[in-house]
Amino acid sequence: MEKLHKLVFKIIRLSPKLFSIIGIKDLQPDEFDERDDVMGQEEPRFDWKILQDNGDWEEIFNQTDQEIQNWMDCTGHGMKNILQMLYWKKWGIKIKLSAAYINGMAGTSRYYGNSVKAVLESVRNNGWVTDEEWPEENRWKIIPQEIIDKGRNRLKEYTFGYDVVAGTKKALDYAAKFCPLYGGGHAWTKKGMFYVSAGNANHCFSKIVSNAAVNKGGDSYDPFVKLLSPDYQYYFARRVYLEKKTAGFNMEKIKECRNAGVEYIIRAEKNGEFNKITENGLEYIPQITSIADEVAQRLKLSPENVNEMIKFLTQSGKLKWVTENEYYKFLV
Repeated sequence: MEKLHKLVFKIIRLSPKLFSIIGIKDLQPDEFDERDDVMGQEEPRFDWKILQDNGDWEEIFNQTDQEIQNWMDCTGHGMKNILQMLYWKKWGIKIKLSAAYINGMAGTSRYYGNSVKAVLESVRNNGWVTDEEWPEENRWKIIPQEIIDKGRNRLKEYTFGYDVVAGTKKALDYAAKFCPLYGGGHAWTKKGMFYVSAGNANHCFSKIVSNAAVNKGGDSYDPFVKLLSPDYQYYFARRVYLEKKTAGFNMEKIKECRNAGVEYIIRAEKNGEFNKITENGLEYIPQITSIADEVAQRLKLSPENVNEMIKFLTQSGKLKWVTENEYYKFLV
């Protein structure tokens, strides 16, 4: 069955129209909950900021990693694309995230796909990991707890949320100023230069351009950018919120290290990110050389280079090398 799925999907990539002809549906109906946040409500839960005033995210979409989805995996790939665009727009970070993790944690089915709501709720509770941490070839494997911990730990660093967007053109155009939109539509019938709505929503993709002039979708297979008709119906639309948190610290862990004489930690799996342990928590040190004078006083001479300084701090017990799981124990 898996081989058949791969064969059919290869054919569909050659002619997206076959998606509709064959009757494939990898997007399940959404369930609106009256407790859901709605764009425009009087007291929004999140501090929404306009990031792209013209509602055009195409250039940013093209800067991020594009990956062809596996069978029935569109909801996870759509969410992955949204997060990657926000990382790039907000912080200039080019990151390749794992659609396999998002789909796996959300319970995406290889036979029925998933809904937008299920994926959003899973990301809200389980976070996300990079493709390096859980690559696409692991799509149907059981996700080990250590990887789940990595995903959930990201929610200690970032606030993730979403709200519901009305399906009107006016509402969608306004929402696209804040983020690329997460939802879905009919796939794929083309008339002339446009992809048109010729049926109910059966496929999830991000809407990367939504303004008075044009509509475009950011998809998970060729062509990745699709020009949508002016009246294309985009269903189940959500705004996605992503922001870095002001870190809160586990003061018991901080106190434990200080009592043991540990003054610095280095994140071995995070390109050697260096932090100083203070009485108030962790202080990120962007340039390790900035503490050279402080270390030189202990050595009674200046370290010859950064490596010598790190060696001294490690051997003297002042520097602790930590894994990512250990690092997140410092945060709350």
